[in-house]
Amino acid sequence: MLFSLRCTGSPASRRLYLNKFIYNLYPGFLAVLRDYGRVVQQRNSLLNRLREGAGSLPELDSWNQHLIELGTYIFCKRVELVNTVNKYLPEQYSRLSSIEENIKLCYKITLQGISKDEVSLLNPEEVKELYKKNIAERQNLEITRGHTLFGPHRDDFSILLGDKDLASFGSQGEKRSALIALKLTEIALFELKRNDYPITLLDDIFSELDAQRSKELLLNLDLRKQTFLSTTSLNQLETIVSGATLYEIQKGALTS
Repeated sequence: MLFSLRCTGSPASRRLYLNKFIYNLYPGFLAVLRDYGRVVQQRNSLLNRLREGAGSLPELDSWNQHLIELGTYIFCKRVELVNTVNKYLPEQYSRLSSIEENIKLCYKITLQGISKDEVSLLNPEEVKELYKKNIAERQNLEITRGHTLFGPHRDDFSILLGDKDLASFGSQGEKRSALIALKLTEIALFELKRNDYPITLLDDIFSELDAQRSKELLLNLDLRKQTFLSTTSLNQLETIVSGATLYEIQKGALTS
């Protein structure tokens, strides 16, 4: 299993990151995601036909039921993961920053009628009721626009440090430390759930970390396992060079 350190960018890339995180722990989740994607595609096609005066509302009711069942499962699995990550993430971050920080993932749901503080407390039946309420209140708008306006395919998440959204207000050092802490949490949960250690790829992570954070990262990685670190300078890796296999790339040629 290959893990790379990429979870910034667009909401779509963050959803992809979260989905990969889950199906690396629960492989069956991928099949549900694919089924959900097909349901949204078919439902959007029907919404477009309804906008043009074709299609039927009873057919839409059938797709709504599929949307509710699959969407509820995906949402609950994501929130379960976010809640688990939030138990481990602060400790991992404090190891890198040498100070305790209130850091957590915040799931951003597109179902209306629930506050952000209540999202993590929802049970499946409550989610289904929210879906039904949103369908009743927003279906005409969905027909007008021709696509599904809410659900896991439009949800997002952010990383909060205190009350600060790191994507918008965090320093480069804070963002990088948070992403690394999230990656270390991901590795720990993978090992705990699958009783195996993933092949870990950390690409040029030292370029935006100071010496202390770089040192803490190396101390917290189990470098006896399969871990690949890329860097443009070996100075930061002096403590592990003696026990590592070195590969050097110059002008596209690889040497070891």
